[in-house]
Order: sequence, then structure tokens, then C-alpha cells
Amino acid sequence: MKQSQIKTFLFEIFILIFSITISFYIQDRLNDFDNEQLKNGTLIGVQNDLKSDKAFFLMTLDYLYKRVKFAQDIQNGKISQEGMNSLLLTWDFGGQNPNFKSLISTGALEYVENKSLSSALNYYYENSYGVLDRMGEMYVNLFYKFSNYMILNYPIESMPEISRDKKNDFYFAPYHFSSKVLTSSLDDFRVRNYAFDMKRIIYANIKFYEEAIFRIENLEELIKIELSL
Repeated sequence: MKQSQIKTFLFEIFILIFSITISFYIQDRLNDFDNEQLKNGTLIGVQNDLKSDKAFFLMTLDYLYKRVKFAQDIQNGKISQEGMNSLLLTWDFGGQNPNFKSLISTGALEYVENKSLSSALNYYYENSYGVLDRMGEMYVNLFYKFSNYMILNYPIESMPEISRDKKNDFYFAPYHFSSKVLTSSLDDFRVRNYAFDMKRIIYANIKFYEEAIFRIENLEELIKIELSL
């Protein structure tokens, strides 16, 4: 093989290797871009989910503080229909986490650069959500026990009516007891004990809700920083 042919052959090999290398580099850059878009889009969704959670916590906290007061009133020998109605209603924590699940299932969480954000997201959705669900279940179980006790042991003045709320979901109005019946229930140590137990669990929910709000605000700041990188 002539010297010129060898040079041509080597040059062609060089061009081939260079082309393949450039092709891989461009593909990697495109993949990085796609991954970045996927991560950012999902994080924006997480932001919206966190905003919904925070709105729920803030709205519910107002009711929970009132319920603590009503439960304390019963312990102090005071009772009202409003207070009993408040205690004989329950609530559910409806957490919003579809975008976090998407962050996991698509692998987009791996592309989050700030590992503090990854850890904070995992803690909030894996740990805090679990605690909040369990605390809610504890209250619901106690609510049913207290509600059943009142229904079985004290005459009801009127039965609850079924109506619909603003979301068009079925809503059961609380049972109504006469003032005389409510006053007599204050002599029942079981009613006072139920009030004490409800106050204890409601207050624990309040503390966890306030902690959740703190974690959400921290996450909102971390996500804002991540999206600006």
C-alpha cells in the first residue's frame, strides 16, 4: 500500500471516529436536555401539589384550634350545640402526590442536582405523609367511638340530613341534641374522657400540620432554587 493510500485510510478512520464521537456527544446533550425538561416540568407539578397541601393545612388548622377549645370547654363544664357539632364531624387528609410519584417512576428524581431537595422530598412524601395518615386515622377511630356513644346513650332531637357540599359530595349534617341533654352529658365522665382524648389527638394533628407547613415552605424554596439552575 502506497504512503498516500495509508494517509487517506488513516484520515478516513479519523473522520469516522470523530463523527461517531460527535454523534454520541450530541445525543448525550439531547438526552440531558430532555431529562432537564422532564425534571423541571415534574417539579413544577410538585410545586402545585405542595401548594394544595399547604392550603388544606392552613384551612384545617383554623377548625382544629376551635375543636381543641370546644373539647376543653367540655372538660371545664361548658357545652354548646356548636361545640358538639364540631367534635362530631371528622375530616380526611387528602394529600396531593401524583407529581412526586411521577418524579420517581420516570427517574426524574435522579436528575435533581441539589441532593438536599431530593432528601427533603423523600422525607415529606414518604415519612410525613405516613404520619399524617396515621394521625388522621386515630382521630377518625375516636370520632366514631364518641359519635356512637352519644347516639346510643343520649336522645337525639333531630336526625342528620343528607346534603351536598360545594364539591357536590354527600355531606351529613351532625346530630342535634337538646340543650338539656347536652347539659346532662357533662355529668358523664365518659363524655369528658372522650373530650380529653379528642383534644389530645387533635392537638397532635395540629403540631404535625404546622410541621408539614414548615417542610412545605422549605421545599418550595429548594425547588425554586433548583429550577433556576
